[in-house]
Amino acid sequence: RDLNFKTFERSLLGEELNAPVAPVAVEDNSEISALVEKQRAVLSEEVISVEMLSREAFLKKVKFLPQIWCWAQPQGIFFSNEEKIWNVEGDSSALQQDLEKLKIKWLGFDLKTLWRDLKGSNPIILWDSMLADYVVRAGDCSDFYKMYQMHCGESLPEMAGPEAFLKAHLDLKSCLEK
Repeated sequence: RDLNFKTFERSLLGEELNAPVAPVAVEDNSEISALVEKQRAVLSEEVISVEMLSREAFLKKVKFLPQIWCWAQPQGIFFSNEEKIWNVEGDSSALQQDLEKLKIKWLGFDLKTLWRDLKGSNPIILWDSMLADYVVRAGDCSDFYKMYQMHCGESLPEMAGPEAFLKAHLDLKSCLEK
């Protein structure tokens, strides 16, 4: 959940929330500037790896998580807490029964179809990008790639890996919430 510290700080100080934030003046020091830019590049290129887990190991990891992103790709079904991505070995329908008992809130794209394919029932849906897109712009919203390009202004490679899909889901959610 985004805590929105800048808005909190501005409202705490009594500043108008819609007023632009004034940039902070920094002395011109090219060495420090280069270091800052290098650190920003490293942070923006943060790599999240995919971890293959057994059903039991996965359930232990997600047992106390309040929400999980979930999406299907040709390589399988992936889950993420925005810091890690997991792919689970074995039968997905047995996993689905275990996940329903945990009462996790789900985020993703076209979760209705995903849950139907997994033969799940009664999921707690926190965010579905397909539904959000339909609210923003009624029409065909069944293609994640097209929707991502339309709202985010970028193309997702046709064979994007799970890491790129997680980033795309997060970016798309941010764009649709604006």
